[in-house]
Amino acid sequence: MDPVTIIGGATVAFNALKKGFQVGKDLQDMSGQLTQWASAMSDLSYAEQKNKTHLGGKHLMDNLLKLKL
Repeated sequence: MDPVTIIGGATVAFNALKKGFQVGKDLQDMSGQLTQWASAMSDLSYAEQKNKTHLGGKHLMDNLLKLKL
């Protein structure tokens, strides 16, 4: 093999590795965003459930009093 072919092959291999690492980084970033989204959805679901359980009793009276003001 001549040196030009070897250098060309090495360049192609390097570029493929570089692209692979970039794709991996992009997937990791996307995974982080999905994790944040899932956490926010969980927080909203928890707040909704907590709000539903507090609609009776003293909390209901507090809500009614606030509405009258």
